[in-house]
Amino acid sequence: AGGTITMGEYVMLPTFMPGQGQYGIRGGAESAAIYDRLMIWNPESHEFEPKLAESLEANDDNTVWTLKLREGVNFSNGDPLTAEDVAFSVGLHKDPATQSVAMTEALNVTEAKVVDPQTVEFTLDAPWAGFPALLAGTVGEVIPQKAFEAAGPEKWATEPIGAGAFVLESYIPNQEVVLKPNPEYYDGPVCPTLEFIRIPGSQGTYDAFQT
Repeated sequence: AGGTITMGEYVMLPTFMPGQGQYGIRGGAESAAIYDRLMIWNPESHEFEPKLAESLEANDDNTVWTLKLREGVNFSNGDPLTAEDVAFSVGLHKDPATQSVAMTEALNVTEAKVVDPQTVEFTLDAPWAGFPALLAGTVGEVIPQKAFEAAGPEKWATEPIGAGAFVLESYIPNQEVVLKPNPEYYDGPVCPTLEFIRIPGSQGTYDAFQT
């Protein structure tokens, strides 16, 4: 219990606005820790599995996918996570103003229809058997609509709210991000604090790679 895990990053998450973090590129671990994701890849079973979602099922030709959310998941501000938030989040990634790194993939979704508070129906522009991969990436990070609209993009960039296992403790752009455990995390609170530190310069990156 307790303690801190410190990780060196060669490219930091530029902002906590939706669609700015990707694994292997920039800050994907930081954004996923705050927001969590609807689906997750299991490297042992080689399958995508529900995370914030309870289930994800396709129709016969993989053009319509129905997602059901877990019951009882709340954002760190106490608001419940709903299908409206999921549909809103996908719309943010499709909006050019958001500058999401996943906009091209998100545009494959022609409609995110709210069926009921726990269910979203995604209609795609073409059959896509690999659709779960989209929701296991940054598009699967759910943004609370009411909180986002109340804060505005500028404030949200440095003061995010999510349903993930961690909440933001401090943020120095391009230098350091510190995340502390979310005591209300739906899957049970985690123990360590996470500290992300930028490794400046190519020599520092190379030295980190060597070790």
